[in-house]
Amino acid sequence: MDHQQGCSHCNNPSFEEGYANRLCPECRKDLSRHPIAGWVKGLAAGVAVLFLISLFNFPAIFNATLAYRKGKRLMDERKYMSAEKIFSDILKAYPSNFKMNAHYVIAAFHNRHYAIVDSVMKKWAGKSPEDREMVAKVNAVIEQSRFLEPEDPSVSTKLDSTTNRKEYIKVLEQYHALHQHDVAGMLALGEQYYIDSSFKQAIDILEVARKAAPEALFGHRWLALSYAGNKQFDKGLEICEELLSDNVESIDGLTAKAGILLKKKDDKKALALAQQMYDLAPSNPYAICTLALAAHFNGNTAKRDELCRQLHAMNDSVSVAFIKGVEQDKIHFRD
Repeated sequence: MDHQQGCSHCNNPSFEEGYANRLCPECRKDLSRHPIAGWVKGLAAGVAVLFLISLFNFPAIFNATLAYRKGKRLMDERKYMSAEKIFSDILKAYPSNFKMNAHYVIAAFHNRHYAIVDSVMKKWAGKSPEDREMVAKVNAVIEQSRFLEPEDPSVSTKLDSTTNRKEYIKVLEQYHALHQHDVAGMLALGEQYYIDSSFKQAIDILEVARKAAPEALFGHRWLALSYAGNKQFDKGLEICEELLSDNVESIDGLTAKAGILLKKKDDKKALALAQQMYDLAPSNPYAICTLALAAHFNGNTAKRDELCRQLHAMNDSVSVAFIKGVEQDKIHFRD
């Protein structure tokens, strides 16, 4: 008989029918006892290990996905303080993820946390991430940084050599006379006018900057407070809303708005706003000082003193002196 018609292993013509492989009873029994090859076992073990690793990683990946969705939603809602915290936490687990870093930079920039922006951007210097859409979004935000420093860097040396605010303002006035289209120079001068209580001059220069570069919101806090100092409270609140429309959780916008509400003697609303701000940024000196001021005008002296102790621990003697001055009626905040 042709061996192709017998057992495929030993050519025994008495193979068992009904099986896919033609084997005689002896060969079938013998082969069934052979152990599985080592490489097959290794492969199976490898697959099992990978499966177990994926099971252990799944909760972390799942949680990160949920956190990303929440962070993205907060970004869409322009709640940048909350979004920044979310992306900061995600990056602890996934520090090399460009999209997470990009969202983190954008949120931090809106929150004026420039040290964070600088540290993250340094990590990506010279690299070309494939996510061109996120690259464009980051570049669009970072491009606004041109409004933070005067175009001519030599003015910084002159400012460093001044010994008092009057000299400082004079240097900026001279710079502005020579660089009238430099928005950063206008913003710096407007801030100094406000600090010097020259509210009308601050309003004039900051309004010019606001019209020249509506997207440059860096001077809006000083503009709002200058309007308040000029008794134009509603106009000041209008400027605050411009800040808050860009960043719902803007510390600049919330502190200025709460301060103006206190000047208007709308103390309860100011206190609620100041508490919201403090909850968002409990280590921010502006937030602490504003809440202390709101607590004072709402009669909560214990809260005011507790917050003053926080400021003292932060070595913020200026804010402490301000609160004490208001408390002792040496500074007439509402006049």
